[in-house]
Amino acid sequence: MEQKLDLLVFGATAFVGRLVVDYLARSYGAGQSLTWGIAGRNPDRLAQLKAQLVKDYGAEFQTLPILLADSRNEVDLKTLCQQARVIFSAVGPYAVHGDLLVRVCAETGTDYCDLTGEPQWIRRMQQAYEAVARRSGARIVNCIGFDSLPSDLGVLTLQQRNVEATGKRCDAVEMRLKGARGGFSGGTIGSLLQAIRELQDNPALKQELADPWSLCPADFHHSAATQSLAGATFHPPSGNWCMPFIMAPINERVVYRTNALLYGQAGAAFSYSEGVMIAPGGKGKLSARIATGVMAAGLWLLNQRLSRTLMERWILPKPGSGPTPAAIAAGFFDMRFYGYCDGKLTQLLKVCAQGDPGYGATSRMAGEAAVCLALDMVVSKTQEGGFYTPASLLGGALIERLQQRAGVTFEFLPLPSAPGTCQ
Repeated sequence: MEQKLDLLVFGATAFVGRLVVDYLARSYGAGQSLTWGIAGRNPDRLAQLKAQLVKDYGAEFQTLPILLADSRNEVDLKTLCQQARVIFSAVGPYAVHGDLLVRVCAETGTDYCDLTGEPQWIRRMQQAYEAVARRSGARIVNCIGFDSLPSDLGVLTLQQRNVEATGKRCDAVEMRLKGARGGFSGGTIGSLLQAIRELQDNPALKQELADPWSLCPADFHHSAATQSLAGATFHPPSGNWCMPFIMAPINERVVYRTNALLYGQAGAAFSYSEGVMIAPGGKGKLSARIATGVMAAGLWLLNQRLSRTLMERWILPKPGSGPTPAAIAAGFFDMRFYGYCDGKLTQLLKVCAQGDPGYGATSRMAGEAAVCLALDMVVSKTQEGGFYTPASLLGGALIERLQQRAGVTFEFLPLPSAPGTCQ
């Protein structure tokens, strides 16, 4: 291959990997405005995927590059980096399969992005390879799926609007998930189980995972009190009772890292939290308490070795599995961001998209984020290497792509005239 590909999808035959490949094929063709290829360790499955692309999208995909690589083989991974400027990895759980690729990308100056939602792994990679990536110029961008791209870009969009309107940033933002429909794949469950195993093997992780600022740079010192939801909580602006959001542990950390990277110590007093709207009134309070209890019970069962083993065998989705195409198409998410200055609500932003959040929407968001890194960030490589969040590196360019191509909308809503009247 004489010239490097713009983008290589590693783990292309994984459940989400296939969805991202299909999105790229539909949106960019084969080697037109974007030169890209697929990679993985199983040649037969890669050949089958390529044949399906030819069948679905035309003969042009007969020339789509296929590269073979094992996530445990350093020589294989160096070959990938020699062939592409950006590697998008769908090979999870990343705490099991991701270390070596991040190291090789950091050493070779190859830009990298992934779908991880594993904060303990991201922190380990930062500690091990950020200095290496800075020297080589490699830009590492984690969390470009539903965790944590909408949260990260939603806060960025809200802050930019508030600066335009008032001349200053909001000192507090709340995200409340108003509605969503989606399922879980074996890969998502695998990442959760891996985090639980690591916590059991290394109790010191408990303190790290209790710190929502754990992904911030070591020299960043926050002064805000944590706002993470711990149980059923009433949310006055929306008039709803809310429960903790299962993805808050990764999303809040990513948003806090973005705040630290973009604003430094000027953002030390910023606070952020996430939750799920349940319903108003006494019924909402009861429902929020029940839902919170069910979630806590499920996590407790996953933390017990025997019940976890039984659930893995009989209940939880297996690796490589996921929602049906019909279920993916029927999914959606609707997130609301409430921005405050000095305790006063100043901004209300709605971020939403059709498609199962973790699969339909994620495949489009991740595809556009990877393309943004490959095409929009290469013209002027002004950012030094290192570990970035989606908002801190891709920012406005990605927001524009998501709105124009991926069906994600960012819409500012009128502030409620009275508590509990938000649309």
